[in-house]
Amino acid sequence: MTEKEAFSYIRRLAMDKGKPMAEIAKTLLKAYGE
Repeated sequence: MTEKEAFSYIRRLAMDKGKPMAEIAKTLLKAYGE
């Protein structure tokens, strides 16, 4: 997944779930880090 794809995915999640983007980004970073 490219950075651009990841970003649009985060934005879609944020809109769908109404979560703050920072929270989603942290979750993604954790997933990538492991």
